[in-house]
Amino acid sequence: MGLGRPRDRPDSQLPTCRESALVAIVIRLIAVVVMVRHVAALANFFELPTALLRLLAVLAVLADGLLQVLFGLADVIAALVIAVGAGGRRHSSQ
Repeated sequence: MGLGRPRDRPDSQLPTCRESALVAIVIRLIAVVVMVRHVAALANFFELPTALLRLLAVLAVLADGLLQVLFGLADVIAALVIAVGAGGRRHSSQ
């Protein structure tokens, strides 16, 4: 016996207004939960590159500090070479 159109069904098989409202609420809750989970997954998707970029920023800052120390040492060496060279010329010119 096929169910066919609702008016062909016996009244006992028709959903009541309360059952229809309950089904609508459950479907709405499922939709909200699915949407929230997808939004949370999207937020987690953006957290990983942010963490990686922060890590790259830390590496860049460390590299910058290392280069500042190396350039500082190079400046000291260059200043010593210039000072020693200038001092030697000064003594020889007198």
